[in-house]
Amino acid sequence: MNTDTTIILDDPYVAWSTWSGTDVTAYSCGYAFRGDVYLEGAKLAASFGHDVSAALDCADSEQAIKNLLLQFSGAWAFIARRASGEIIAATDVIRSFPIFFTCNSGGIALAWSSYPLLHCLDCARIDESSAAQFFLSGMVMGNGTLFAGVSQLRLGEFLRYDPRKGPEPRIFRYFQYLPDVLFDGTEEEMQDTLLRLLDRIFGRYRSVFGDAHIVVPVSGGLDSRLLTAMLKRHDFRNVTCISYGRRDSVETEFSRQTAESIGYKWRFLEFSEGTWQKWSQTSHMEGYWDYSCRGVAIPHLQELPAIEELVSERKGDGRLIFMPGHTALDAYRTPWDLVYKGDAATTADLMNAILRFRFMLWPDHHNKLLPEVEEQLTKSFEASDIRSFLDMYAQHNRWCVENRESKFIVNSARAYEFFGQGWALPLWDLDIARFSLTMPIRLRWRKRLLANTLIDKVCTGPLAKLADVPRTCYYGKPTSARVPEDDLDVQTMVPPEKPRCGIIKSLASRIALLAWLNNMTRKPPPADILLREHCFSLGKDPKDVHLSDVLRHYYAQDLPRRVRAELRLHANVPLNGRDINSILTPIMLAREYRRAQSAGTKG
Repeated sequence: MNTDTTIILDDPYVAWSTWSGTDVTAYSCGYAFRGDVYLEGAKLAASFGHDVSAALDCADSEQAIKNLLLQFSGAWAFIARRASGEIIAATDVIRSFPIFFTCNSGGIALAWSSYPLLHCLDCARIDESSAAQFFLSGMVMGNGTLFAGVSQLRLGEFLRYDPRKGPEPRIFRYFQYLPDVLFDGTEEEMQDTLLRLLDRIFGRYRSVFGDAHIVVPVSGGLDSRLLTAMLKRHDFRNVTCISYGRRDSVETEFSRQTAESIGYKWRFLEFSEGTWQKWSQTSHMEGYWDYSCRGVAIPHLQELPAIEELVSERKGDGRLIFMPGHTALDAYRTPWDLVYKGDAATTADLMNAILRFRFMLWPDHHNKLLPEVEEQLTKSFEASDIRSFLDMYAQHNRWCVENRESKFIVNSARAYEFFGQGWALPLWDLDIARFSLTMPIRLRWRKRLLANTLIDKVCTGPLAKLADVPRTCYYGKPTSARVPEDDLDVQTMVPPEKPRCGIIKSLASRIALLAWLNNMTRKPPPADILLREHCFSLGKDPKDVHLSDVLRHYYAQDLPRRVRAELRLHANVPLNGRDINSILTPIMLAREYRRAQSAGTKG
């Protein structure tokens, strides 16, 4: 690697802006609010760059940088280089725009993707532990990537590199998705606090995006409904709510009712077998895969045909601003057996639950790659102190947000960028993220605070009809009711294990309990999701296509022997009915192995 610092920001779809001062050159992308002031482009880079030198010169420079970064709320990434060679790089609290880096004794290189950094390595190769994680879950945990020697910043982190102090950068956290001080008031008081916060945030967004054409993907759930209601409350007028997939889906019907009850336009984009077959044959499909993956996670597919159709209809008539309902107020579903154990749950129980729910794209046989995943998962929890159900609940959410939310769910924004459109995440505002960490578990459970705030405080006056629209929820049937106060009575949710009555009866009872839990947590995929199998059916009926045919078409023979061995048992399984992510994962992994081979070895 060259001794000079290398910064590669040639993202083909997102512009990075530059600002130069007397001591520092700053680069930024995205947008931010600093207080009530909206910043983007060179103004955003200048706002970061102007103050970073002063922060670095403070006696407690790390804390000064943390304080500086916590002044910016929005979706952004930032890199600054001082004349001395010192580097500061940071991502926002949900890693909206990832930053990658690699270094050795010769210097450091940073980039918008891991791929340009492969040419900065002496030898480009796949990290086998990361490959195991990717194969089983579709993503790489923590700061790693699929490529040995290439790392990434996680959400709420900043990098500090000073060549005068050593060859390795130091990584610091300025925000972590873990509770700090819990709110100690009534539910109504917390509803009022949340509503004031939402009003302040959407007031800011109204001043900037109020005249834009906003597109909100509205599902049958709660988050997109809250987002849409707040847009209406703050007089966003040019808003189109969309739904896509199968017309007979319950989500589609609830989406329509939501838009109509508020008074916004509703647009349905129907998907069929032909929709996905057509998309799979477009010349830019694999380009989107690479743009989205970047050596970290499988691409997010579900919105692609809808975005493409909406954009094609515009014919150059300005950009759309997509506002998905991704939110810091969400809480990931905690596995039932952890809930039932309550305060008795341990770190080992938590890791086992994550392995079972997040690393099971190929669950049908004993997987020899799991031990490597377990080792990395253990490292991610080694500093955790789990003493109660609240600790376990918080750590589960922290892991899911740091990994699945930021690297897969929010990474769906790459699709908007790929089609040249804008996007914003009002419900991942920094203030909302910080507020969410004060929510007591009784108000997070089943999104109680969100649901009841929407019904009690937001659905009034012109929005009153929205309260009657049913919503899908984590547990149970769709409902329009408030979440009751006694809803956290978890002991009534899972039948207790019967007393032991001999080895055979005890074993039978345990198997019955596990089967019951499995049925409760494994639901058949919705019909519109199953349609995505046609994206890989090679123009045929998925019933007539085997997994081996698909993998052969996408050069999965480039996978290492041990991964091919894991797939061998599935070679003759029909494509029909498979989780599409389990198909995409080995395809993407094979592409990354080929990419590393192409980058080769220097010298």
